[in-house]
Amino acid sequence: MDDPLSWIIIGLCILGSFIFSASETAIACCNRFKISVMADDGNFIAKVLLKILDKYDRSLMTVLIGLNVMTIVASTLSTLVFYNMLLSTNLEPYYSVISTAVITIAIYILGDTLPKTIARAIPDTIS
Repeated sequence: MDDPLSWIIIGLCILGSFIFSASETAIACCNRFKISVMADDGNFIAKVLLKILDKYDRSLMTVLIGLNVMTIVASTLSTLVFYNMLLSTNLEPYYSVISTAVITIAIYILGDTLPKTIARAIPDTIS
């Protein structure tokens, strides 16, 4: 696979991880009473969110599966990209360690910690 395309897909996977992580935290932390008042006022999005909250376990399972898929795709592609990048250098034996370190830090900060922090601060808006 072409390196620029791989980087784009890795970026999209990190963005997807961001969205799934923010969704997980926002749904868990949102004010159900405030959402139900908005739904009673005719807000379509609030009505949909109440249906999601009513099936919280299924929603959480879906979010976690999506999060795992994004992480697996990003880590697999990053391993291939780093292998191709380091193929002609003396760091070739360490490509998997370098790839793992880089993608772990990127997913941990950009795909997990940052979105959960934002979602915890404004859960109703995010959800």
